[in-house]
Amino acid sequence: MDKYCSKKFNFLFAAFIALLFCCVFYFFGGHSIVKIFFTNPLEHYYQKIDIAFSFFIFLFGVWLVAYWSIILNKIELFISGLSICAVILVLIATSKYGPGVNSDSMFYLTAGENLVKGKGLIVFNGSYFVDWPPLFSVLLGFFYLLGVNTLIAAQWINAIAFGLIVFFTGILLQKKVKTSLYIIAGVMAIFLSSPLLTASVFVHSDILFALFILLFAIALTRYLERPNPHNLFFTTVFVIFACMQRYAGIFVIGAGFISILFLTKGKGVRENINHALVFTIATSVLFGMWLFRNYAVSATLTGVRAPEHIFEFSRAVKSLLNVMSLWILPGSVPLFLRSIILCGVILFLVCINIYFYSKNKERANSEGNGILSIVIVVIFYLGFMTIYSAKETAYNVTDRLLAPIYPLLILLMFVSIVNFLTAVKNYKRAALIINCLVIIFLIYSSVRVVERFSTFLLNGAGGFNVIVYRESELFKWLRNNKLEGELYSNVPEAVYSLSGKTTFKTPKKDKCPTEFYRNDDLERLAQDIKKKESVFFIWFNKKQDCLYEAAEVKDKLLLKEFKIFADGAIYAK
Repeated sequence: MDKYCSKKFNFLFAAFIALLFCCVFYFFGGHSIVKIFFTNPLEHYYQKIDIAFSFFIFLFGVWLVAYWSIILNKIELFISGLSICAVILVLIATSKYGPGVNSDSMFYLTAGENLVKGKGLIVFNGSYFVDWPPLFSVLLGFFYLLGVNTLIAAQWINAIAFGLIVFFTGILLQKKVKTSLYIIAGVMAIFLSSPLLTASVFVHSDILFALFILLFAIALTRYLERPNPHNLFFTTVFVIFACMQRYAGIFVIGAGFISILFLTKGKGVRENINHALVFTIATSVLFGMWLFRNYAVSATLTGVRAPEHIFEFSRAVKSLLNVMSLWILPGSVPLFLRSIILCGVILFLVCINIYFYSKNKERANSEGNGILSIVIVVIFYLGFMTIYSAKETAYNVTDRLLAPIYPLLILLMFVSIVNFLTAVKNYKRAALIINCLVIIFLIYSSVRVVERFSTFLLNGAGGFNVIVYRESELFKWLRNNKLEGELYSNVPEAVYSLSGKTTFKTPKKDKCPTEFYRNDDLERLAQDIKKKESVFFIWFNKKQDCLYEAAEVKDKLLLKEFKIFADGAIYAK
C-alpha cells in the first residue's frame, strides 16, 4: 500500500475514477440509455431493471479495476485500459464529420496524395510543400498508397498517437513517481487533457510531435542513467522524427545537446563532448537536407512567413500565461490573478525540488539529472514558442501548440508532489491536502474536456468539418455540380476540402508576400481574367477583414450573378 494514501482514501479514489468513467460513458452516447430509463412507461420495468443492473455492474467493474490496480500495484492494467479508451475517445470525438480540417490540414493531406501520384510534395494549389517538415505527409502518403483515404488515415494516426501518449506517460510515471495513486492520477490527467484532445481531433502534426517529444524524454533519461551507444541511438532517432514532424523540433536538438554534455555522469568530459557532437550532427543532417531542398524549390528555408513586425515579447508572454493558467484555473478568474497563482505554483514546486535533491544526494545522483533534463526540454520549448509568437504577430500561443509539453509538465508535477511529501515531517496531513487538490484538478480537467468533447460531438471536430460548412447550401451545390473554368474563392481551402475543386484565393487589400495568393492586386486580376474564357468566383459569407468584399470584387471584375445561396454566392464572367 502507498505510504501517502490511506486504505480509506484509496477506496474513495477508486470510486471517484469509477464515477468519472460513468460521466465519460454518458457523453459517449449513454445519455440515450438514461433517457430510456427515465421516460419508458412503468410497465416496462424489466427494461429499467436491466439498465440499472448493467449500470451498477459497469460502475463496480471500473471501481474494482481501479482499486485492484492501486492496492495490488497492477498499474499496467489500468494504463493499458486507459490508453485504449483514449483512442476510442478521439475516434468518437471525430465521428460526426471526421477529423478537423483547416488550411494547414489541406497542405498535409494533398502533399501526401500528390507524393504517391508521382508529383512530389506539392499541395492542392500547385505550390511546393515547404511550410512544415515532410514526415506527417509522407506517413499519410504511405496509407494512401495502401488504398486508405488520407483523412481516415490521419484520424487513426492521431487517435493511436494519443493512446500511446497516455501509455508512455504512464510508463514514465511508474519509473519516476513510484506511488500507485499518483501514477493513476497522472495518467488520468493526460486522458482528461483538453490540449491533447484538441490536438488529436485535427489533421495536424501536433499530437504525433507530442508523442516523439515524450519518447525522446524517456530515451534521454535512460541514456543519462546508462550512457551507452544503444540508448544514444534511440535518443537520436526520436529527435530526428520530431524534427521531421515540426520545425519546432529544432529546440529538441539544443535541449538534448545541453543534457548530454552537462548531465551525463560516469563518463569523462571528452566522451561527453563526443556523444553530444555525434547526437547533434546525426539529428541535424536530415533536417538540414530538408531545409536545403526547401531553399532550392522556394528560395526560403521554412516557407514565407508573415512580414516582420515589432518584436512583441510582452504579448507573447501574456498569451503563454493565459493558456497555461487555464489548465488549473477557470477563465472567470482574471488573467492577472491566474498568472500570479500559476507562477506561485511553479516557484513552489521548483523550490521543493531544489530543497529535496540538495538534502538527498543519493536520489539526486540516481534520478536528479533525468528530471533536470526534462525541465530543460520544457524550458527550451516554452522559450521557442514565446520567441516565435513574439516575432509572428499572427500567431498566439494556444492549447494545441503547448500540447507537446503537457505530459512532461504532468510528470514534473507529480514528481514534485512525491518529493514534497518525502521532505515534510507531518506527511499524513500534507498528503490529505495534496490528494484533495489532485482530485479537484482532475474534476476541473474533466469538466474542460467534457465541454470540448460535447462541442466536437454536436458541431464537428473543427475547421471545415463543422455544421456551418458541412450543412451549407453553397457547398452542397458545389459537391453535386461541375464548374468549368478557373475558380477563385475567399475560402479556397474549404472549397477544395468539401468539394475537391482546386481554387485560388481572392486578392487581399494589401500585398501579400506568399505565393499562396495567386494575385495580390485586384487591378492585375481584372486584366488577367479578361484573357480567360470562363472564370467563377465562389463566395462564402464569412467575415475576413483582409479580403475585398464580394460586392467590390463583383463590380471591379464586371461579374454576373451565377447562383445565389443563403450563405454565399457564385459569380461568373
